[in-house]
Amino acid sequence: MLILSEQEIQCMYTMKDAISDVKEMLRRKQAGKVIAPDRTVLPFPCYDASILYMPSAEKRAAAVKVVSIFPHNCFGQLSARFFCPFSSDVTFWPSPE
Repeated sequence: MLILSEQEIQCMYTMKDAISDVKEMLRRKQAGKVIAPDRTVLPFPCYDASILYMPSAEKRAAAVKVVSIFPHNCFGQLSARFFCPFSSDVTFWPSPE
């Protein structure tokens, strides 16, 4: 497993790269080459909160993004309206070609 810091990612992967990749993935999704089901929402009504699970996959990679939304979460005296820490995992495998 390779774990990169935010600074390492920014040195290797620019916003221009990200925009290009998003455009390409949207083209591939429209062509039916990407599996991206609707996100799954796991509600926590007692906290007025939820966790979102967003998986996707294509022939050489799979990813899942997890976002938690706890609008009434508190840090000391400060209340965070939208506290959204997330984890994201991408797994690549060799191309079958």
